Amino acid sequence: KSTLLNQLFRTNFRMMDAKEGRGQTTQGIWIGKGIGIEPFTIAMDVEGSDGGERAQDGTTTFEKRSALFALAIADIVIINMWCHDIGREHAASRPLLKIVFEAMTRLFGARRTTLLFVLRDQTPTPLERLEHILRRNIDQIWAAAATPKAHRRARLGEFFNVEIIALPNYEFEKEKFNEQ
Repeated sequence: KSTLLNQLFRTNFRMMDAKEGRGQTTQGIWIGKGIGIEPFTIAMDVEGSDGGERAQDGTTTFEKRSALFALAIADIVIINMWCHDIGREHAASRPLLKIVFEAMTRLFGARRTTLLFVLRDQTPTPLERLEHILRRNIDQIWAAAATPKAHRRARLGEFFNVEIIALPNYEFEKEKFNEQ
């Protein structure tokens, strides 16, 4: 996440060094100003939802709160996923997305936040196929979300723009990653 934000917004968030091992790099929420971007843009680096450093009970309290904070202030929320996690329950953040959908309909109303799913480490599976599966999963999560009576018949598109892109592996295809 931090690497992607640094590339997009020229921020200087701390990034994981794979040579040092795998583990949590971002703790809490970090905010940086996008450099050379108009209008004024801030980027938030929020700790990952799949780290072993916090107690894992499906979705932690911090995870829920940070997701809701991001929704409350962001025009675009980037959801960083590995391509091979498409279709998985927890690895694909399904429980957290359900919480996000429920909170958005309950607290914020229809304001069309963009959910940008960035699929990391693109596999040989064509993006169109991955996108089809992911959109089907998102629709299922939306349908299962408990929404207030006023929004029971609301469509996902009334609250969110969903965009999906895939990027090659940063470590093994750095040039192609930077280009895209």
